Amino acid sequence: MSGDLSPQATKAQAFAEMLREETGLPVHLWDERLTTTEAHRHLHASGVAGSQHKKVVDQVAAVLILQAFLDARAIRAEQHNEAS
Repeated sequence: MSGDLSPQATKAQAFAEMLREETGLPVHLWDERLTTTEAHRHLHASGVAGSQHKKVVDQVAAVLILQAFLDARAIRAEQHNEAS
């Protein structure tokens, strides 16, 4: 996690730019590193057996990514409103 873009991240950025150009819609990229680890922690803390993690860990990670994005967006909106 040096901060350098991986080949996959570079591809994701190119794809996001193509989507922006083709649709005219905003496209937000979000760093998903370590979300699978965090999802396993949440599952463990919730009492889900380790043998069951594989079935739902990607879903939990997706929820964590979306929630982090929504939280950050809400904070930015709040800061913008306070500055106005």
